[in-house]
Amino acid sequence: MKFMADKQNNFNSDKTFGGRLRNLRKNKGLSQIDLSKLLNYKTSASVSNIESEKTPPDIHFLVKIAEIFKADLHWLITGNPAPYSEQQDKNYQRIFADLGKHISWSIAFLLEERDKREIEISKLEKKGDRLNLDLIKVINDEADNIQQHLSELVKLQPEIQKILTDLLTPKNTKKP
Repeated sequence: MKFMADKQNNFNSDKTFGGRLRNLRKNKGLSQIDLSKLLNYKTSASVSNIESEKTPPDIHFLVKIAEIFKADLHWLITGNPAPYSEQQDKNYQRIFADLGKHISWSIAFLLEERDKREIEISKLEKKGDRLNLDLIKVINDEADNIQQHLSELVKLQPEIQKILTDLLTPKNTKKP
């Protein structure tokens, strides 16, 4: 059985694996020769034959193409988005819940570090010698840097929290 497109058919380029491959390759600005080199092929004949549906891709080719173009393997093969997976959804929920915890932890850590720097500065200012003034400048710079990162995280937190809440809400309870 040959894996060949109907020669009479001017097929939609996204309806076949070869068409999807061709579109990915062209969108990246790669020639068949360029792609062949990325695949460690000696010539571009294999890529040409797969794009023109003369030969089917093997599993190694499929995986390598998915990696090169950062494309979903299911989409590459079928042209359809990957089917919904409840396990995948649970994994995403766990990852995003962890992300929310890490953001909160980062804010608390940065607040603590900023407070430590302020205490150090206060102690050094009381001593008042020249060496301490240079150290105060360094610590002040650190505190300013920490405050800048803290401010950015605090600004982003409500938006991230809303996204996380949306993502963590089970699909069947979302309001239309």
